[in-house]
Amino acid sequence: MTSFLKSPALLLAVALSAACAPVLADSGAGLYASGALGFNDLQTETITGVGAPFGPQPGGNTKTDNGGAGLLALGWNFGNGTRAELEASYRRNGFNHATAGAQKNADATGDEDKTTVFVNAYYDFPKLSFGVAPYVGVGAGHSKAKWSDMYITQGNEVVHFNDSVGSRAYQLILGATLLENLVPGLSLTIEYRYLSTEGATHSGAVEKSRFGAFPVTAKISSTRDQSLLAGLSYRFKGL
Repeated sequence: MTSFLKSPALLLAVALSAACAPVLADSGAGLYASGALGFNDLQTETITGVGAPFGPQPGGNTKTDNGGAGLLALGWNFGNGTRAELEASYRRNGFNHATAGAQKNADATGDEDKTTVFVNAYYDFPKLSFGVAPYVGVGAGHSKAKWSDMYITQGNEVVHFNDSVGSRAYQLILGATLLENLVPGLSLTIEYRYLSTEGATHSGAVEKSRFGAFPVTAKISSTRDQSLLAGLSYRFKGL
């Protein structure tokens, strides 16, 4: 699944190539709310460098297990194929491996909890003859990533991180409305989201080593999350 997710351009091409024999739907202008839950893949995070009291140390990376994602959004459909919304989302992935500094092949535990706030803009393609309505979107906003009780252990050495860092974030959204008006105003959606954040620096401490205990920092380059989500969207009538 991961290799398939690494081709957002392919997914977009599939969605657009399917847009034959479109049938125009009603304008759908007005206020709407949506929510979604699903799978999240946090790709390998690159540690570009480690800071220590006795000087900079080599970087490395962190790896995580597959996790989950959820979001809520409130938006306005302009009725001309475009809409805009405010979105809040949450993602969690568990650490399983890390390399940095003196730790070349260490086990890692704990979680990365990522919360985001986005302003998104969408374009809705005309509804297809078989009832699917594809859409694309882009978003810009802010992300806060928390390394929640992350422990990196190798032999008798233990490093601990438990902090939050903020950074600017961007996303690409590819989706489709599958079942419109399950009940009046309520529709089912599926989405793929590609989220990228700018680099940041986490602060932690070496709690046990042959040199004793001391503070450390880990500078992270831009991160990438990929999510597959299923959700519901509700269009408010008369607003």
